Amino acid sequence: MNRRVRNILTRLKKHVNAHDQGGKTEMLALQQSLRGAEKGLERLFEGVEQGLFDLDETLKTRLQRLKARREEILIQISGIKRRQMLPINTITNTQVDAFCNALKARFNDQDSEFGKGYLKFLVDEIRIEDKQAVMTGSQRALAEAISTLNPENTAGSVPTSMHVWCARRESNPRPLASEANTLSN
Repeated sequence: MNRRVRNILTRLKKHVNAHDQGGKTEMLALQQSLRGAEKGLERLFEGVEQGLFDLDETLKTRLQRLKARREEILIQISGIKRRQMLPINTITNTQVDAFCNALKARFNDQDSEFGKGYLKFLVDEIRIEDKQAVMTGSQRALAEAISTLNPENTAGSVPTSMHVWCARRESNPRPLASEANTLSN
């Protein structure tokens, strides 16, 4: 198991490092776009505050587009930051061995719910193919689990992950006041 886990982490490290430079370039471009969107919003607000123009439907539409673009950019930036925070380059062979040994011990302990918790955290799918079980899961979750293992506390708890959570997005969004009439027609 240790060798398989090391191979998975090696592939993940190559993938992350190959995309790292592109992420830096993309981050700079996104930050520049964010500044542009924020300046556009600021100019519109200043114009309304100074009475240069009325807040009509055209202006409201433009304002909504700028706000939506700003939100899109912030979500893309958070995705890049999440990729950059992946601890893959700091994981040692000692950590992999400690993680695998602790996991084996927990899976073999039939009285513990710990093994089931880790299985749910790490494995997305189990398929049986030709008398062999094939498990698939998130390489990111595996790297995070290994990096957060505390060797003094192998009884610890199963890590949790919120990698599918998006900031600024509700799970049950409501229409904006300006969209209410459009939706009811």
